[in-house]
Amino acid sequence: MGAKVDLHMHSSASDGTDTPAGLLERIREDGIECFALTDHDTFDGVREILELNPEDVRFIPGIEFSCRYRDKWQCHVLGYGIDPDNSFMKRAVNMAQEVRRNKFLARIGVLSMDHGIYFSKEEIDSLRSKSCPGKPHLADLLVEKGCVQNTREAYDKYLNGMDTGGIHLEPDPMIRAIRLAGGIPVWAHPFGEKESSFTPEDVVEARVKILKQSGLKGLECYYSRYSKEQTQFLLDLADRYDLLVSGGSDYHGTRKKSVPGMLSKDGLEPSAEQLTVLAALKN
Repeated sequence: MGAKVDLHMHSSASDGTDTPAGLLERIREDGIECFALTDHDTFDGVREILELNPEDVRFIPGIEFSCRYRDKWQCHVLGYGIDPDNSFMKRAVNMAQEVRRNKFLARIGVLSMDHGIYFSKEEIDSLRSKSCPGKPHLADLLVEKGCVQNTREAYDKYLNGMDTGGIHLEPDPMIRAIRLAGGIPVWAHPFGEKESSFTPEDVVEARVKILKQSGLKGLECYYSRYSKEQTQFLLDLADRYDLLVSGGSDYHGTRKKSVPGMLSKDGLEPSAEQLTVLAALKN
């Protein structure tokens, strides 16, 4: 039996459905001993949990930056063990949020110009007021407006593959900022998130080489949608390229099927010692 650890979780501060306080309660109910909150492009949820000062679990402040390498392939970078008030990290978060806002406005434009779907000023202001506006929030609004039956249809019909004019965040400056802030940058779900379009192994390795040159320090080898064979490939890759091992469920509350502590689709339960990123973290 492995330790109950989950190093990839989201709250309502970004695109999860549990509030940070609610997530902490869920963690306790599920017996998770160590967790990281890794909301997209914001530390708002991290700050809330730090204020709650949980002493019964090990809490690791984290963040996730949604990047694209040279606008060619998606790369999500997790940062662990970072002070939210670090000046390097503040600049990185500001950069990421500006890119996110611009992408959000581009999506609004595409929906109106290409599909005739218009939003009121109040609807747009409500979305813009969120610290991390993104596709999940647009999908929810499309359902509320009756444009689609459910969020899956919103993604399939409108949001997936939408051209936002090349607006993206590069992984290099985010990896560098995490390291300058004293944190550990980790590549999240290297095979991708969708079982229907997992990245081939040779491509994953080629991308590891690129990100390693940029300062990458770890790989998310254990992931809720990965098989034991995929996990073993990533573990071998981490060993070959001297990278730390991490693992997480990518829990989003009701938005995704994963549950806290689910680090494999085949029921693998790594020990805390196997998740070598934990020993490398200071807290």
